[in-house]
Amino acid sequence: MKEKFMKYYPVVLPIVFKVLVIILMIVGVVATSTPVEGDAFMTSTPMLFFTIQSNITIAVICFVFLIFNVLELVKKKKFEIPKWLYNAKYAFTVAITLTFLVFWIMLTPQMVQSGHASYLATASNLCCHTFVPIFALLDWFIFDGVYRNKKYDFLWGAVMPLCYFVFAMICSACNVDFGGGARVPYFFLDYFQFGWFNIGGGKGLGVFWWVIIVVLLVLGMGWLVMFGKNKIYHLIIKKEMNLPVDEVVTEEYKEKTDENDGNQG
Repeated sequence: MKEKFMKYYPVVLPIVFKVLVIILMIVGVVATSTPVEGDAFMTSTPMLFFTIQSNITIAVICFVFLIFNVLELVKKKKFEIPKWLYNAKYAFTVAITLTFLVFWIMLTPQMVQSGHASYLATASNLCCHTFVPIFALLDWFIFDGVYRNKKYDFLWGAVMPLCYFVFAMICSACNVDFGGGARVPYFFLDYFQFGWFNIGGGKGLGVFWWVIIVVLLVLGMGWLVMFGKNKIYHLIIKKEMNLPVDEVVTEEYKEKTDENDGNQG
């Protein structure tokens, strides 16, 4: 088992995971655009929702990394991936993770209460909110080497959610219909019902506070996604499978690795 893993891990498995992300994204987006009876979530204007945008962006960046993986397989040599592409993949991985968490933690209870529980078993939901995020996270944590992060690079994780917030508010101000006459895509952005700064008073939590909560969640999650990748790659892949640290690791990370290994010896 270990020998098979060592043989196929470096080249084949990264390709398989990225292809799965791309295929599942396509199936999910198509299923969302052509809903079956009873599936009425994000159906009229799917491209306006963060779910679809985060699915497409993570699939696009996986396709870019897939090109590097295929080149490595064909040319039988390592290609160094530019830092800005790693930053983009990190930001899109955080975004698709946010899609997973927000849907299953915040939106699912509301959908069940409103009688839309049947959506949970649809191809649209299973692909866009579940399988794509899971495979994208696994691809991020296990493959493509160590992320050459700097101290504050985790802030890149908040870029896409904040850009989407601005996008949603502009659409709302322009009277864009998010489906069924809705002026906002998600309930926690409904400033018509909850206001901006409201706390309590029977109206619920204002949109401003929801944004703060989501941003804090994203930053904390982003830190875990970023530093967790390097830790998992180093501890599991390098130590247990005896594979070398990726060539793109910074000298600082190598020095820390050597120092820790020396202390353990």
